Amino acid sequence: MKSVMAALERGYTLIEILIVMVIISIVAMTAVLSIHVNDNRRLSALAHEIANLISLTEEEALLRPAVLAFVPSQQGFGFVKYDNDKHQWQALLQKPLDTHVLPNDIELILKIHDKVVPVDSAPQLI
Repeated sequence: MKSVMAALERGYTLIEILIVMVIISIVAMTAVLSIHVNDNRRLSALAHEIANLISLTEEEALLRPAVLAFVPSQQGFGFVKYDNDKHQWQALLQKPLDTHVLPNDIELILKIHDKVVPVDSAPQLI
């Protein structure tokens, strides 16, 4: 009976604790790396989506014919059409050229010829 009690009170050895710490650190490192890779994929997918929408808008401007523009904002981006009769820009409401809201952790920066265009500025012609 005494040997059973001695085995229960013994606790963990330093080697056992170190092995558990190594396993936990490997699992944590894998989780952090996978989160970072997912963020990069998400940003890359969003950049491709915006580029594809701009290309689609270029084609749409040629087919209509109409003057279309890209409008960046703090919350997202959208596309507008110039109405010659009213002499003003009107938002495009049909999908996929309607307003797009960006996630809170993503900031849109528009550069044209290496110059940063201020967000919430005038529409940028396509």
